[in-house]
Amino acid sequence: MAPPSVNETNVPYKFDAPVTITGATGTAFRFVGATAGGAPASGQFNAGDVATDLTGAFWFCSTAGVPGTWVQIGSGVYLPLTGGGTVTGNLTVTTGAVDISTAGQGLKVAEGSNAKQGLATANSTTAVVVANTSVTANSRIFLSNQAGAGANIGALYVSATSVGTSFSFKSTGTADTSVVAYEIIEPG
Repeated sequence: MAPPSVNETNVPYKFDAPVTITGATGTAFRFVGATAGGAPASGQFNAGDVATDLTGAFWFCSTAGVPGTWVQIGSGVYLPLTGGGTVTGNLTVTTGAVDISTAGQGLKVAEGSNAKQGLATANSTTAVVVANTSVTANSRIFLSNQAGAGANIGALYVSATSVGTSFSFKSTGTADTSVVAYEIIEPG
C-alpha cells in the first residue's frame, strides 16, 4: 500500500472519505486527522469518525455533533497481547496496573547468567557470592528458601552488594545448605 499523498507544505492529507464495509451496520468510518492533544474540540463530526492526537491517543466519535461526543479508544503504543505476544524493550504501565486475572497464570522471568532471578545454595553462615552484573545501587533483592522447613534452615539475608558485579547472602543457620531462590527487582 502506498503512503498517503502530501500537500505542498508536506503535511499528510486527512483521509476523510467514508469507508464502508459490506455487511457492517452503523455509520461509515472516517479518519479525520490529528489534534495536538485530546479529542477534537471544534468542527462538525459524524458518529463513527476516528481521530488521533500527537501523544499517540486514538479517539472515536460516538455521537455526531459540533464537536460531537468523543471516547478515547487507545493511547500510546497499543499492544493487544491477547493470545500471546512479545514486547521488545521496556513495557511501561503509567496508569493502572498489570493485572493477571486468570488463576494459574503469572509472571515468568528468565533465569541464567546475570538474570533477575535464579537459584544459589546457602553455605551455613558463610557469605555466598552470586555473580550478577544486573545488580544496581537501588536493587531490591528477595531471598526465599526452597527446601521448606528443616532443622538446619536459617533466616536468609543479603549481606552485601557490589553494583554491576554481584550480591552476597548469608543464613543464620549454622548448617544451612539449602537451595535459595533470589529475585532482583528495580524500583520504578
